[in-house]
Amino acid sequence: MEVKTTKKNRNIMDKELIEYTWSFYAPGELHGDIFDNKLKKVEVVISTELVRLYFIEKNMYYEGTTLEREITRDLILKLFNYPPTRTHPFDFLDLDLEYDQIVNEIIDWYQGKGF
Repeated sequence: MEVKTTKKNRNIMDKELIEYTWSFYAPGELHGDIFDNKLKKVEVVISTELVRLYFIEKNMYYEGTTLEREITRDLILKLFNYPPTRTHPFDFLDLDLEYDQIVNEIIDWYQGKGF
């Protein structure tokens, strides 16, 4: 199976995406209020790894940038039971349905794996 990824080593955790996500949503950071400034780094680590593994298993293009960060954000919100929030800049057009679908698919995939 060929994985479409720009990362050099797909077999290790994506520390860059972890730090990138944390820099946006950590308590006191620019968007920390999305998580009521209570986000834990372990939640970021778990969620970024699930996103990475899901993309690899489904042979999806994985770059570890903004797309994956936003999917990770939405996954954290659902997986760790934070109050729902709409953060997409075009919410009024409801363009983030694809994010919602991918997040739900990742959760279903994760639960089916029995991690």
